[in-house]
Amino acid sequence: MAINSTPLDAAAQSYVSVAEMTAYAVLRPNVAAWTAIAAGTAGEAVLVAACNRLESERYKGTKATSGQRLKWPRYGVLDDDDEEYAADVVPRFIKEAQMELALAVANAGATDFFADTGLEGFDSTSVGPLSVTINHQFMAGQLPATVARLLSSMTRGGGGGPSLVRG
Repeated sequence: MAINSTPLDAAAQSYVSVAEMTAYAVLRPNVAAWTAIAAGTAGEAVLVAACNRLESERYKGTKATSGQRLKWPRYGVLDDDDEEYAADVVPRFIKEAQMELALAVANAGATDFFADTGLEGFDSTSVGPLSVTINHQFMAGQLPATVARLLSSMTRGGGGGPSLVRG
């Protein structure tokens, strides 16, 4: 299958192509896992899974067209210089967020990266003399810190502070 990464397309599955992802990954220290899967359908599946996870976020602004499948491009979203992002282009930070998430999934070596572990409801558990304290710092579906930082100012409620309005 070929990935459709055309902005505004009703059949788009990804914000980036396999070629874009490969070019990005080459500049990262954790490139080996991506290189191992890039040539086959596993690479495409990882990109689609990463995009689908990003699609569950609530972003500022509105979709550029009602017919587009993915949430980006969008109207009404300002960059750090108070310039509106173009409504026909996916911003760099969205593409980088998808590629960083795809790298995390590839490096985890698991197809169920986003699946629940079954331990979410427990703080600790013990069986006989064995006791385990659950690490809740990373839960299923949670974005890696690098990805969360890339998206923080564009998600609703993101940015970590109050919005300022010029008078």
